[in-house]
Amino acid sequence: MSSGRGGRGRRPGVAALLPGLPQLLRGQRLAGFSLMALGLSMLAVLAFGFDRVLATFTAGRVDRWIALLTLVAALVAAWWLSAVWAGGRRADAVGGASGWAIAWREFKKNRPAVLGLYLMVALYLVTLLAPYLTSYDPTEIVDDILSVRHLGPSPDHLMGTDKYGRDVYTRILYGARISLSIGFIAVAISITLGTLVGAVSGYFGGVVDTVLMRFVDTLISFPRLVLLITVIALFEQPSILIVVTVLGLTLWPSTARIVRSEVLSLREREFIEAARALGLGSPRIILRHIIPNVLGPVIVAATLGLGNIILIEAGLSFLGLSVRPPTPSWGVIINDGREFLLEAWWVSTFPGLAIVFTVVAFNLIGDGLRDALDPRLRM
Repeated sequence: MSSGRGGRGRRPGVAALLPGLPQLLRGQRLAGFSLMALGLSMLAVLAFGFDRVLATFTAGRVDRWIALLTLVAALVAAWWLSAVWAGGRRADAVGGASGWAIAWREFKKNRPAVLGLYLMVALYLVTLLAPYLTSYDPTEIVDDILSVRHLGPSPDHLMGTDKYGRDVYTRILYGARISLSIGFIAVAISITLGTLVGAVSGYFGGVVDTVLMRFVDTLISFPRLVLLITVIALFEQPSILIVVTVLGLTLWPSTARIVRSEVLSLREREFIEAARALGLGSPRIILRHIIPNVLGPVIVAATLGLGNIILIEAGLSFLGLSVRPPTPSWGVIINDGREFLLEAWWVSTFPGLAIVFTVVAFNLIGDGLRDALDPRLRM
């Protein structure tokens, strides 16, 4: 017993030296490597970009303060989680684990899904830490363009330069903010609206269900890209807010149909009948009992929808209907290089690869969540 208490007492000390090491010693490889990679990568950013970190206190730019907060939060999280988990039991080893704990255990068994999760976390960290990962300005055009335009990948410009001499690597980092922000907010709008419409339609049925579903069928019947182009083209200079709103308000019907199909089976369950017998109103039943039980399919739909919306936004930017130059966006960067594919292939290739890896990561996560949250697939 004394040795066990002593071992637990020493683990926090080990965690203070290197995050993730106690987990690796206990055989928790996924948690150990994850925490170690997070801590060491943040220390590398701090070491190689120390001058940029110091410039945060004098530059007065909001994005630099966001980067500093992200760096500090990631470092604290790596060491704190390592110390907390060092003396605790593994969540998946606890008897009577919750449904979410079981789903997480099943998700960890899916290696492609875990890889997608790593890619997603890395992408968001790189996006938030962009001011510390590059010394160039994403929109600045130098005076001597001819001497710096279409330079190939090199140590000075990791992904080359575009026709205006701007660093492509820097523009991809800052362009990820636009693409990911639009995708995240638009998915939040579409998922919220689709969940509410689907829950109301499935719960009440009858005329309400018929009217709402016919409206959903009408929206789905329109070609999505044509509908988006038509709506956005009504505005002379569409802002990011308009693009986000239009995407969110046109992509919810598929979520509504998914939620409706789940609610049709849930509304006849015993706990719903018990809620009605207790005199609970329909709004409370829908919000407190129906929607929490359909979160699994909704989360999967949201994850898969993120990749889809990023693709749509890139296509709209490529067509000039979304973010306008010189603001960097992956679609805008690809469009800048489409005329120079033979002489400057890197301008369009690298943002295209960023889109591919991002969409694949979200799709892998979505597939893993679908398998983990569906009990029938775990049998």
